[in-house]
Parts: sequence; C-alpha cells; structure tokens
Amino acid sequence: MPSQWPTLDYQAWSATCDTLHAHTQVLGKLAAELAPPEPQLQHAALRLTARGWETLPLPAPDGSGAVGVALDLHAHEAVVAHSDGRAQRVALIPDRPVGAVTREVLDAVRALAGPV
Repeated sequence: MPSQWPTLDYQAWSATCDTLHAHTQVLGKLAAELAPPEPQLQHAALRLTARGWETLPLPAPDGSGAVGVALDLHAHEAVVAHSDGRAQRVALIPDRPVGAVTREVLDAVRALAGPV
C-alpha cells in the first residue's frame, strides 16, 4: 500500500504559503512581460524543478541574450541568470518583505539584462 502524503496544518504554514505565492507571482509576471505571447498565457508558466520553480529562458530586455529567474527553495534564494554565465542571487530570508525581494530581483534583471 502506498504511503500517504503527510497532513499539513494550513494555519501553521499559511504565512509561508502566502509569501511563496507572492514570490512565484513575480516570476510569472516577468515571464508574462518578457516572453513571446502564447495562447492562455502559457509563456508565463513556471517549471517545477527539484529545487523549486523557474522561468523558461526569457529574451533579455536589452537584446543581449536570455535571462532566467529561479526560486531555489533549498538555498533560500532567488537566482537571476543570464545566458552569458553571469548571475545574481537574492536572499529569501524569514520576515523579509516580498516587496524588498521583488525590487532586488528586478534590480538584478536590470543589471544583467536591461530594464523590465
């Protein structure tokens, strides 16, 4: 008999759930803005990875190549990576406002690939 998923008490992790949801929305909005449009907003879909979620490679706003953004839930950071090998990391630490993380992620995209 297969084992069941553990029971999760939503009240115990609701703040984490809300924060994680907000961080994934940032990635989705970047993808919606930068990727060539597809029906049903498929271009904004995130990929589930062994470490968290990530965008598909997105055209760099400055035309310099591609940029991708990932939430690495093992390392507790957002990673903005350019196709030329450069990358910047943004810490996802407890009690850090989502707005501060969002601004830092956008600053990293701007530094690596131009303004969004």
